[in-house]
Amino acid sequence: MKLIYARGTCAFGIHLLLEEIGKKYETIQVKLHDKNSILEKYNPKNYVPVLVLDNGEVLTEGIAILGYLADSNARYDLLPEAGTIERARCVEWLAYLSSEFHKGFGPLFQKGKLGEYLKIVTDKLNLRLKYMDDHLSNKKYFVGEDITVVDMYAIGLFRIAQHLKIDFSPYPNIQRFIQTMEDLPLVKKVTEAENKEQLAKAA
Repeated sequence: MKLIYARGTCAFGIHLLLEEIGKKYETIQVKLHDKNSILEKYNPKNYVPVLVLDNGEVLTEGIAILGYLADSNARYDLLPEAGTIERARCVEWLAYLSSEFHKGFGPLFQKGKLGEYLKIVTDKLNLRLKYMDDHLSNKKYFVGEDITVVDMYAIGLFRIAQHLKIDFSPYPNIQRFIQTMEDLPLVKKVTEAENKEQLAKAA
């Protein structure tokens, strides 16, 4: 398998899952702001993540890739089996994180051009953050006390939010979750690998 990703994107969660599964895979790091023939070749939508399977098939969209990798490797500890309420809860959170949180802070990449619309974007984002913070008040991870693909996806999004200077100070439970994830050896290992790959390409 081959993961095409950009550093500092939601593809980080896919990278975590690939490493956790333990099967052989390759990575290709690209830059989204540059015209990139590699990315365009595999994904006409021109964004990451992109997973190239061993048979040459290409899979895109983070939620789809997370589900495929967990199911095809029978990692029901990370994504419960279909037909269970636990599976539905994971899908529920993946959908929320993707549509309500990830897309919600997207406009902040153009913060200087938003004008009065900036307050509307920020207010909506804070409603979502409060909802997640309240949810995490009595949970270590998003779906209970054990890590799932939801948490792998979430930490990548929270990293993007931190890059955008989103203020997490009113949300202690989110801060605690971020620290818990960042302290995991898996997260540290993948972070180091991505940092090294970026440096190798810049050299």
